[in-house]
Amino acid sequence: MNNPDKQSQQRNLVALLALLLLTVLSANIRYTESLSLSLLALLFVVFKAWFVTHYFMELSHAPSLWCNLLFSYIVIIPSVLGIIYYVAR
Repeated sequence: MNNPDKQSQQRNLVALLALLLLTVLSANIRYTESLSLSLLALLFVVFKAWFVTHYFMELSHAPSLWCNLLFSYIVIIPSVLGIIYYVAR
């Protein structure tokens, strides 16, 4: 049987590698001129922010008010940026 600390460390390592991969992908996507790829990069940002707030900040255990406030911020800011980007093109 695996040690719970070792399982936790492995889970954290996998989460960190996933976040790094999404960061590299979204950084490389920004050099393209495609609107759909830019929107995909914004979706990566939203997912990463949600993952960090729920997994690393452990807001899944917090009162629902705080979870909803932070998640609304995560959704609103990239949405506004996406609209600005779409209108500016």
